[in-house]
Amino acid sequence: MPKSPLPQDCAGCVYFRSGNKTCHRHAPGTTGEEFQPTEWPLVRRTDRCGEGAAVGDGTGEQPVTCGNCLHWWRPDDKPPSPAYGQGKPADWWTDSGFCTRFAPGPTGSEDREVYWRVTHAGDCCGDGEDVSPPDDASVIPAAEKVLIPQN
Repeated sequence: MPKSPLPQDCAGCVYFRSGNKTCHRHAPGTTGEEFQPTEWPLVRRTDRCGEGAAVGDGTGEQPVTCGNCLHWWRPDDKPPSPAYGQGKPADWWTDSGFCTRFAPGPTGSEDREVYWRVTHAGDCCGDGEDVSPPDDASVIPAAEKVLIPQN
């Protein structure tokens, strides 16, 4: 995929979500709390960084939806089930999973457990790897078997 030019500001970036003014450039890291929902960083429309990608014609960099990402994990194909909702409604948890994009890093304690953060299937980021099924138009059908009579 071609590298997209940098945007002038966050408002012109493919990773900026204007509805809640959040940046989705990077996948979340690990946390010390089990079932920690991801909180995406708030940014202003006029901010900018050196890792954004300008909105273009759709052929450049694009965020990958968590539900279609190789790194989105639901053990036994079931959503995480915390003892309480941690500020999220029950239907949010139904469509959630763990983002395992990054391995845990070192901690300041030898006995500290780490956990992957939880994201919603509809969230997205720029570190994902898309595993969506290809469009029907791009699928090449397999050749049919032809039986050749034996003489």
